Amino acid sequence: MHIIYDFIFLIFVLIYLPLFLLKGKYHKGIWQRLGFFNLRPDERPVIWLHAVSVGEVASLKAFWGRLREEFPSALIAVSTVTKNGNVLARQLAGKNEIVFYMPLDLSFLIGRVLKALRPRILIIAETEIWPNLIGRCHKNGVPVILVNGRISDKAFPRYRTARFLLRRVLEKIDLICARTDEDKKRFIALGAPPDNVKVAGNMKYCNAAGEALNRDEIRKALSLKSETIVFTAGSTHKGEEEIILEVFKTLRQNFKNLHLIIAPRYIERADEIKRAFEGLPVTVIDKIGILSQAYSVSDIVFVGGSLVPHGGHNIIEPAVFARPIIFGPYMFNFQDEAREFLKGGAAIMIKDGRGLLAECARLLGDNRSRARLGENAKRVVAKNQGAVENCIGEVKRAWND
Repeated sequence: MHIIYDFIFLIFVLIYLPLFLLKGKYHKGIWQRLGFFNLRPDERPVIWLHAVSVGEVASLKAFWGRLREEFPSALIAVSTVTKNGNVLARQLAGKNEIVFYMPLDLSFLIGRVLKALRPRILIIAETEIWPNLIGRCHKNGVPVILVNGRISDKAFPRYRTARFLLRRVLEKIDLICARTDEDKKRFIALGAPPDNVKVAGNMKYCNAAGEALNRDEIRKALSLKSETIVFTAGSTHKGEEEIILEVFKTLRQNFKNLHLIIAPRYIERADEIKRAFEGLPVTVIDKIGILSQAYSVSDIVFVGGSLVPHGGHNIIEPAVFARPIIFGPYMFNFQDEAREFLKGGAAIMIKDGRGLLAECARLLGDNRSRARLGENAKRVVAKNQGAVENCIGEVKRAWND
């Protein structure tokens, strides 16, 4: 079976790689993805963490820290797929920890990385179900644990059509720590052995360490005056900045001290956005890993990827600072979090730019509503913590077996 999979996957790579390069997405990590890596772990037992992109890496932050505490004699190696995910992983990595790009899921490449790392355990974030990676670890006796496991409403029908193939892979995962009861049911429906699936909660609620940020220093670094009101638009995508520009210009007519912080999801678009907002009191974030700092000094937050059909982004990150949160209708990648926040009166969902303008104007003019919404958001986060400790317990059991 893996020979057929390798053949199909290789054909896909040969077709897609030239298109990838033509789109200007070349970066040096591509060579690692193609198997040209030089991993040199020491003699310590290796914990291999795999997280595809920025969101998955960020969700592992607290868990990663707890792994260091619980397994001080282990070497942690973290693989990513995207460039921005790799940048964030390197920022979070401790001394002597390894960060690298995950090779393509071809059996001979996976064999090479396993031979180089010799992992004691593999921990995969969310729903990275790679047949060769999981199959080769299973064959080599390396326990595989999937943490923060989720299957969205949108993805579930697609996965169900491939249930016959997925079942063969899911059976080789030693433990799936699902976010919710619904996620657990879906993994089992796709073929995961029921005894191998547990509900552990959502790790994204556990990354509340941002409370320790010094907001006065951040405001000073951003040249924000004491009377300045801050509107932050985080993780925005093409098609949203134009809406935010018009909303901001209109809001400025009544709120003269309003300052906009905008953080594009892809920082390579920062210069383009700076040109579009030229002449306005706007800060454009052009670095990975500092969005939480912007959220900490915000009076109101819009979370992007939600006014265009991208699927939304992390609404928990601003919630830990008790910020009032607004998002659009397209939250299918964060559907559970969106439901939880809306149910708890902890966020506002709008349909379009007009809705964004109306809610921003209302909240900016009503300090009590802003404070109430922010406190509700912080309460939702506190209520849903515990996933990291649940997963750490499962890793310790697998490590000691």
